[in-house]
Amino acid sequence: RERGELLRQALSRVGNEKLFKELADAHLGGDDVAAGEAAEILKHAGSRAVEYLVERLATEEDRARRATLVTLLKEMDRASVRALTDRLSDPRWFLVRNVIHILGELGDTSVLPALAGSARHSDPRVRKELVATAVKLGGPDGEALVIAACGDPDRSVLLMAVRSLSELGGLPSEDAIAGIIRKAAPFGSADAEMRREAIEAAGRRRLDVAVEALHDVLRRKGFLGYAES
Repeated sequence: RERGELLRQALSRVGNEKLFKELADAHLGGDDVAAGEAAEILKHAGSRAVEYLVERLATEEDRARRATLVTLLKEMDRASVRALTDRLSDPRWFLVRNVIHILGELGDTSVLPALAGSARHSDPRVRKELVATAVKLGGPDGEALVIAACGDPDRSVLLMAVRSLSELGGLPSEDAIAGIIRKAAPFGSADAEMRREAIEAAGRRRLDVAVEALHDVLRRKGFLGYAES
């Protein structure tokens, strides 16, 4: 353990791209023993290793190797991986999506304020990953991100966010579900599909508003609007 700690300190100070490349190559292509040893060294090599592995992830073309790198990053020292938040402004959408996913796996809610800016990312695939991560991390900040995504301009992101309201436990998400069902502000433009998802979310959370909505569906033909099926 003492030698391991000294190695970690040394790598965090003087680790370089050539060394990290050799270790990453051994982890990705070596036998089980070599791959495991390389992974253990990289896991404790600090933010320098994280920086290298993120770049390696961005340029790796093999899907299986990318998955291995993501797994390794998720297992690294949490304090070092927090440096990943600097990569949220990277122009490569797929790298930003991977970074959001990794940060979500760490389970540290303190990264949520840094993640909030990704709600304005131009690629909807990044915004969908943000919704999934916000649900996973939870808390008031995570709940706020999911509710905000219920107004996303992309249809797939919007519906994913409405479905995800059922996985949260706070009063704000409960109010959002009720607002969508009742077409209350700021959800006055909610259409039939969005409201159906909200009713299902209310049912999964066993909210009284689900019973109210279903009662109206059965009782009033115009619940969804005369122009809607």
